[in-house]
Amino acid sequence: VVEVPLLEARFTGSGDLTAATLLAWTRSHPLELPLALEKTAATVFAVLENTLKNKKDDVATKCANHPELDVVGSKRILEDPPMDPAWVVARLVDPPTIAAVVFEDPICDDPILAEKAHNFCK
Repeated sequence: VVEVPLLEARFTGSGDLTAATLLAWTRSHPLELPLALEKTAATVFAVLENTLKNKKDDVATKCANHPELDVVGSKRILEDPPMDPAWVVARLVDPPTIAAVVFEDPICDDPILAEKAHNFCK
């Protein structure tokens, strides 16, 4: 499990970036899954922060018009993500204790989606 701070914005492409960086860091550290997870979280969070900084006029804080990630402007971050020891700590959890993964979006208050997510976890 990796916990990172919440950014009050929505982005397009963060899931794709997470999958790509997890694959890359797992290949770089095949026997160190916690390190690969930490580097993935650090990379994605830093790219999101960089996008927020570079595209603040485009970043939506509501449920529409989510900006594309600034991947090109984040080249150095992708190569060497800043590791913040205060929050980038991966802990392995026994698989049987994980029943489901639910992403809560405090920014988007769509009652239909909220009900669907709630029903999924029952």
